[in-house]
Amino acid sequence: MAWTNPNSVHIPTTGNVIPASWGAMVNQNLLHLRNSPETVAAYRNTPQTINNATVTAISFTTELWDNANMWRSPYPTRFWATVGGRYLFTVFVSFQTSGAGKCAVYLRSSREGGSSFGIHRQEATSGGATVLCCSGIVGLPADNYVEVYVEQTSGGPLNVNEARAALIRLGG
Repeated sequence: MAWTNPNSVHIPTTGNVIPASWGAMVNQNLLHLRNSPETVAAYRNTPQTINNATVTAISFTTELWDNANMWRSPYPTRFWATVGGRYLFTVFVSFQTSGAGKCAVYLRSSREGGSSFGIHRQEATSGGATVLCCSGIVGLPADNYVEVYVEQTSGGPLNVNEARAALIRLGG
């Protein structure tokens, strides 16, 4: 299966309309990315307690896909680069409702003693879950890994109710 440039079938400036097959093309493009070499995704759908003012790695519970042995037991927090290159790491984290403090997510690599390459912080939400999304591009040598860390300052323990992460190799 190959990538199809959406602009080749839908060009708004010329008046061409979206063909009926456009939805199928988008689906095939997403499958192309998922099935590209070196890609993995995992999620956590059970609560993980995060203590106040404590940076904690998210422990993922279920593999969504892994075509290159990049999420390995017994390391449920780590997504491994099996081939050196540039990688996109993208994360979604949902904290339980809390009207106090801040929530943060950090993307960290094992290179150089655990350097961060992505951070998202925001005030906790009292009207619902606090949802943070963060993405970053990182160069990883083979057998290095990335992890998702979170922190919260609500004054007491707070759960991460759900988390998802994907690591996709972009190139050399």
